[in-house]
Amino acid sequence: YYANPQYDKPIDDEDIISKYPAFIHPNIWPRDEVPELEGAFKELGQIIVEVGKLVAKQCDKFVQSKCPSYPPQLLYRVIDE
Repeated sequence: YYANPQYDKPIDDEDIISKYPAFIHPNIWPRDEVPELEGAFKELGQIIVEVGKLVAKQCDKFVQSKCPSYPPQLLYRVIDE
């Protein structure tokens, strides 16, 4: 089984999927064995991403206070995309 908590199929490029199957393979869910796993896993994944975005905002503010040339919300935008 394989699961990405944000996307069931991260990309459509089959060449890249075959080159990096451990990182971008489409999700495979054990629906018969554990039917509630998909929903619970995706919900938890969204919570983790939202917490990451909150932490990223604070990191961006801190780094920008120490390095004025740091692009605003750089880390936040990486997580949000």
